[in-house]
Amino acid sequence: MPENELIEEAWGAFGPAMRALPNDRQRRFVLLYCSDPKAGAATRAYLEAGFNCSRKNAPSIASRLLDDQRIIDAITETSRKILRAGHPQAVAALLDVVGDPAHPHRVKAAAVILDRADPSITRTDMRVAHEHRVRISADEEALEQYRAMLELGVTREKLREVFGGNYLPKLERMLEDKTKQIEHKDNG
Repeated sequence: MPENELIEEAWGAFGPAMRALPNDRQRRFVLLYCSDPKAGAATRAYLEAGFNCSRKNAPSIASRLLDDQRIIDAITETSRKILRAGHPQAVAALLDVVGDPAHPHRVKAAAVILDRADPSITRTDMRVAHEHRVRISADEEALEQYRAMLELGVTREKLREVFGGNYLPKLERMLEDKTKQIEHKDNG
């Protein structure tokens, strides 16, 4: 079967990565590379896909082709299909192991089958505590400290030392305003 007929026939089975390749030679390269993954596969696939170059240069050019992200995506897509197609053989191998009472990995194989056929469910309870803190301004924080120090009977001299000569009158005004607001609410 000619190369282009093979690609045309397979077109409907190609995934988006294979269809995104710019030409049929690259598609053929991916198919050949994935079907024969032994040593030297890239060079063989490159030459068999119909690229024009000498046998001497084929390995380096094939290697560069494998660096192309589009080719990598197409190889990944094709490899997944091949792997999924191998499910029946994998199941048969597992069943062979489980069916052999003398096999050293019989219990492991049985556990794999049971885990796939009837997965165990793990339940995790998680409690999250959310704490919401109201951010207050530096002035509000200083005012709270000022109030606490007043309640403790701290001297004015010490208050001036802690808050500074210029900031202390501001705190006094702020406390007076807060007190008036509270009185206004109580009377209103």
